[in-house]
Amino acid sequence: MSASDDWPEHVRALLEANYLAGDNPRAQSGFGGDEEYWRVARGVIAEAVDRSGSFLDVGCANGHLLECLFAWCASQGHTIEPFGVDILPAMVELARSRLPQWHDRLFVGDARTWKPPRQFDFVRTELVYAPDDGHAELVAHLLDAVVAPGGRLIVCSYGSRTRPEPRAEDLAGVLEAWGHVVAGTRTAVVGERVTTWVGWIDLSPVSSRARSGDPARRRPRSGSIRLPAQCWPSTSSRAPSSRTSGPRWESSGRRRRCPCWCPTPR
Repeated sequence: MSASDDWPEHVRALLEANYLAGDNPRAQSGFGGDEEYWRVARGVIAEAVDRSGSFLDVGCANGHLLECLFAWCASQGHTIEPFGVDILPAMVELARSRLPQWHDRLFVGDARTWKPPRQFDFVRTELVYAPDDGHAELVAHLLDAVVAPGGRLIVCSYGSRTRPEPRAEDLAGVLEAWGHVVAGTRTAVVGERVTTWVGWIDLSPVSSRARSGDPARRRPRSGSIRLPAQCWPSTSSRAPSSRTSGPRWESSGRRRRCPCWCPTPR
């Protein structure tokens, strides 16, 4: 599937030119730091992988993040089957040339509408792959069509360690406002700045038949339950953590219950 018309051709061309001009794999992934900073800022994503399984990188660019996650997850005892999708055909061709062993696992597609040949246990995405008014729809589509039953959608937000903008945004409140349960989070911190925020939504292991049936008759899935406003308890506070200089990872988890009919942990 080709890129949608609301991503103008000149924008796609500019992105391709900037990425392809990079003189190292990190730069061709849109990253401006050195290898050490890359490991800190992107290695935290592997903390969201808690078992072996298939892994789709949305916006895979040249595939460098995929190959690094393959190694990082292996060091944790998990084997992932890497897949990638990108809206830019030139980036997918670069990824295929760099990673010929995964040639048939790298696709061209618009994440907002892409219909994958299969579903995946882990799907990593960012909200920037849709316009501001399409972020909620992007997440909903990935959960409905791309994440496998019992799988996990990993949502990332990146920031700069030196510049005021962009900043890594804590998206937990945003995702919960859309009716999703944030099952856990991780952050990468350099000095006093959060450079990467990672949060994930878990789906219950329902059958594919239930997923493909009449949406009005589907059983609610943890991770995509939509409740009336009165069902939402106040946001739970997070335990403060001390901040010290140097890179590190922080984690937080949530477990709450809806006070009405829904038994799903929140």
